[in-house]
Amino acid sequence: AVLALGRRSGDALATQLLQLYQGSWRSFDDGLAATQRREGAAVAGLPDGSSLVVGGVDASGAALDTLLRLVPGSGGEAPKLSLLAAPARAPRRAPAVAASASGVVLIAGGHAAQETAVELFFASSQSTQGLPLGTGPDPRAGSAVVSLGSGRFALLGGVDEAGQPLAD
Repeated sequence: AVLALGRRSGDALATQLLQLYQGSWRSFDDGLAATQRREGAAVAGLPDGSSLVVGGVDASGAALDTLLRLVPGSGGEAPKLSLLAAPARAPRRAPAVAASASGVVLIAGGHAAQETAVELFFASSQSTQGLPLGTGPDPRAGSAVVSLGSGRFALLGGVDEAGQPLAD
């Protein structure tokens, strides 16, 4: 198990990764620049055992569009966080994410008005693609996403820009 990211105290974001190894927690430097640290990010597991870390907010509360890859380490090896070259299509506060078995991650919500509401991340190419929603309002926050298999996802609920609950 690895715990990563979040607020340490006041305006300071955590700089350490915690790894559970043989019943004890060990601490490692996260290796990130201060501008890459965040809280409120979403995490999706990828088929290779790594995880995609999406969005969140920086120490000042600004939404982030950067994507990180977390490799948990094994056998006492240190976990590693690295910044991916391509950002998300929109800065996102607490987005919802879900990964398929093939390494496609659906990312939704947490975006500002006029930004891409939903996008796909492809682990094989480490790239994103924006998706239009067929019907219904853009979910701004509080949505849930689940992989249904066969490359399909379900995006459920959340609240709209005015904070009204969605039943879509």
